[in-house]
Amino acid sequence: MNSRLQFHNSQILFVFTVCAVAALANAADPDDQIYEKSPDERFGFRDSFAGAAKTEQSEMSDPMAIEVVEISSKRVVLPSPKEALTPIHLRREPYWSNDSKHIALSFQTGPRTWTAMLYEWDGKEFAEVSWPRDAIRKRIEEEQAAQLKALGLPESTPRKLVYEGFTALEWVNATAVKMIAERIDSVVVSKDLPPAELDARFSFVIKIRDPQKMEIADATKIIGASGYGYVIDKGWAEARLADEQPESFYLVKDVEEGQQPFRLYALERFAVVGEKGDDYVVEDGCEHKGRIPRRFVHKFPSKFLGNEMDSCALSRGVYYEVLLKVAQSGYLPALRALFALGDFDGAAADIHSYCVDEIGKFVSARQISEAQGSFSAAYRGSVKTSKTSAIRRGKRTDFSQVLAKADACARLVDENSGGAMGRRVARVPTGQKPFKLYGGEYFAITGEKDGDYLIEDAEGNQGYVAKDFVETVPKPTTESAMLLPLMGLHYLRVVKGTQSERDSPDTRRLMLSLDLTGQSGAEHARNLERMLDHDDARSLLLKEFSPGRVKAIRAMLLQGRAENDKAELIRKYPLIFHGDAPPKSPAKKKS
Repeated sequence: MNSRLQFHNSQILFVFTVCAVAALANAADPDDQIYEKSPDERFGFRDSFAGAAKTEQSEMSDPMAIEVVEISSKRVVLPSPKEALTPIHLRREPYWSNDSKHIALSFQTGPRTWTAMLYEWDGKEFAEVSWPRDAIRKRIEEEQAAQLKALGLPESTPRKLVYEGFTALEWVNATAVKMIAERIDSVVVSKDLPPAELDARFSFVIKIRDPQKMEIADATKIIGASGYGYVIDKGWAEARLADEQPESFYLVKDVEEGQQPFRLYALERFAVVGEKGDDYVVEDGCEHKGRIPRRFVHKFPSKFLGNEMDSCALSRGVYYEVLLKVAQSGYLPALRALFALGDFDGAAADIHSYCVDEIGKFVSARQISEAQGSFSAAYRGSVKTSKTSAIRRGKRTDFSQVLAKADACARLVDENSGGAMGRRVARVPTGQKPFKLYGGEYFAITGEKDGDYLIEDAEGNQGYVAKDFVETVPKPTTESAMLLPLMGLHYLRVVKGTQSERDSPDTRRLMLSLDLTGQSGAEHARNLERMLDHDDARSLLLKEFSPGRVKAIRAMLLQGRAENDKAELIRKYPLIFHGDAPPKSPAKKKS
């Protein structure tokens, strides 16, 4: 696949492994760990977990604070920014200038705000260098005013802040740093339409003449900056539809020559790769490309710190961190879906392999055997189990019932999956343990206390989250839509991938690993049939899945069918309904 939402193998220079990042905080004495040294190796950064209980420190991915020390004396020469949220969340790794006299830090200051601060060595310590944010905000305001005019709205139209961020990218030279500024505001266009967004993004360079004199140069409008590690690709931005109703979609009719119209589903991730008039040029994970009015699109803030898995899995309809979290609880459907994945490349493949290898530390051998029993012996591989695995016991909460009775359904304001970082919920009811929520994960709001929401996730974890960090969303009601909160799977995106020869085989494996009955059963049966009309899908089922799983697929294919239709299906798929021996090799995929 060549989609922009897929891999950047040649570019990735810094990767957080999803399952292993917490180990950074497990060092014997994290407060003494020096990292990210200056080029002259005189200074270095040090994390501080002061303020967190000793029992909590080993579970924290982010420190409470960071500070710069002189390595030889361990003297603090730059304390942690007072403006930063705690625990501190960095947008990018700390950046040194080549002469070791300047530092750029990009960090979170609020639920919807990030900033960048610059510091200069004055001979004794690193002092803050103020830079003219108002000058770049003026350019942003001019761009948003033009967008309001295009929507036919007056400049006085009320706005709601979605996101504002300033991020340092790189030092151009010892006294000039390249940055990106972004601001997104939502406005109401009509009662019958979802809010439209005013989205303005600029790259620019700050030239430091002296601590009191700064100059902004090379301000350039950009679509976005979605990249990983230290490499930024400014050619595109990740996006979704503005409408978050679970079953809604937009039919893209204005497509490139030779392509057919295609659908973008609510919550499906796609790329904005260009602008034409009042439209965005978009490309989905199946390499469909077309134009859509910008008022129907929500562009995410640029992603600067994460791993290859984030967009790789999301482009297939999988919130990987959510799926992994639920699989580690021992939930059989999530375990089966996790084992169905395997078509990743590069760093994403390494992350997935590590997580699958580690799953035995969380669930029992019996649970693993039951989940892997859906696959053929040749495909399933082996997973080591641990006698000390943290196996969850007791009856699993029916989250669909929890959500039905809840005050509202919600997600975090920050929808970026963010690798293994997530947001730690430390304030929990007596007897419960802290847990994490991830970007894109759905949870239930079940009450309020002291100005915070009491929430419950699909695993049954309960805790309190500040309201400012929470965004309410429409409740999913059907079994297919419920897969998103239950396992982090976007059913309609998976279905879409099964009908495209350009998508990954993983979408077909995921489809064949799902059990959908009841209200969504007939819909699932029709989607299975459309997928199995392709030779490669039938071959994949018979080659990689066990006879027991093939039998389960038979039953799901027949859901909601009249007797005549059942007979036609049995005639149409003789190997599925009657065959016992798998084919010698799968059909070749068309290039």
